[in-house]
Amino acid sequence: MEVVTFEVKPFDAIDVTAVYEALAHLPSATHAYVIFHVPNEQEESVRLTIEEACHVGRRHGVGVIIIGDPADFDTWEEREEARRVEPDPQRLDEFIAAQLSSEAHDRIARALH
Repeated sequence: MEVVTFEVKPFDAIDVTAVYEALAHLPSATHAYVIFHVPNEQEESVRLTIEEACHVGRRHGVGVIIIGDPADFDTWEEREEARRVEPDPQRLDEFIAAQLSSEAHDRIARALH
């Protein structure tokens, strides 16, 4: 089973600390990503910050996705792929219970048995 989390940041909140926020998801997920909304005309102004975020993400196994236009999937670019980790099963179960409805939780449990 895979549980992928996303730390989503708008253009005015792009900072390498978002990678560390996504990293904090890993005790409860198998993959963690940070998504930065970077309008195409603004990409150059945050280029160095994005490069630093990619470097830190690579070092810690956190993926980085850049989105030019959230409504246009063609503008989404995975700059760093998240590395799979094996979270603590109890924390994973608690995360699923807290984030999903009980009906969704039951469907997952049935699928795994």
